[in-house]
Order: sequence, then structure tokens, then C-alpha cells
Amino acid sequence: EELYFKARDMLCHPDTPDSQLSSIKITALETLRRILKFLIKDTSRLEQALDHCYLMARIYKAFEQNSSVHKTLAAMTVIQVHMRDLVAAEQTFLDSLGNSGYAHSKECEIAENFLNAAKSMDAVAMTSIQKSEEIQYLDRDVQQLASQFKLGSGRTSSATAKVQSTVSVS
Repeated sequence: EELYFKARDMLCHPDTPDSQLSSIKITALETLRRILKFLIKDTSRLEQALDHCYLMARIYKAFEQNSSVHKTLAAMTVIQVHMRDLVAAEQTFLDSLGNSGYAHSKECEIAENFLNAAKSMDAVAMTSIQKSEEIQYLDRDVQQLASQFKLGSGRTSSATAKVQSTVSVS
């Protein structure tokens, strides 16, 4: 775990100003994706995954990779729903709408439907989303996380306030 974070910090420290993000080697993105995969697979690390998603969204934005930005913003909403922090998930979702093209993307639609099903405790809608073909628009690890989500079970978190106030990567 510690090596992942050392590698991330060597490639791009989270405190790197947005104006310097485009100078990162684009090949670093694959390492950053692997770190996210590692963090998502261990649900006890979802808060770290959320912070990492924020960094990734900023980097994708710097490289003008809108599709990847959209996938990452949707991932943040899915992670927060999985953490049972629906207030933060809704705020993240709403803040994300200001990002270029996100409001009209399939990823946004999936995040919105996933969030709404969780908020309304609608098991039929949740199952429908989890089994839909549209979920394929999310990264594989995020798809799996979303598919594992069960209404009415899990932990509660309110430690996502830091991320929810910084979601806009515009």
C-alpha cells in the first residue's frame, strides 16, 4: 500500500497545482489507474479511493480526456453511495454537473440513476442499474463495486466532506 502512494507522489503529488498537471508524463496515468483499482478492491480504503479519484479527474482534465473525467466523476458518486454517504454523493454529483459535457454523458446518467435508486431505497431500480448494459460505461472495478452494493447494508461514512467541497475540476 505504502509503495502505491510513494509511486503516486513521485508521479504526481496531490498538491500539484492544476497548471502543472499537463506536464506529467501521460504514461503515469496507467499507474494511477492501477492504484485506484487497488484502493477500490479493498472497501475499507474507499475514502482513499475517493481522494485518488479527485486527483485523477484533475489530471484527466489537464490532458483534455473528457471521457476519462466523466468515468472518474461517476466513480466518485458510486464510491460515496457505496460508503452510505448519500448526502456527499448527491453533492458530488451536483458539483460534477459543471464539468464539460458531463451532464450529457452516459456516465452521468448511470451515476444519477445509481444515486437515485439508493436514495429512494428502490431495490428494483438498483438491480436494474446493476444489470444494465449501460453500466459498462464505467471502469470495470467501479462496475464491480456498483454491482456489489446492497440497499440497507454496509457502513456509514461522513468523512467525505473534504472531497465534496473540491469536486469541480473545471
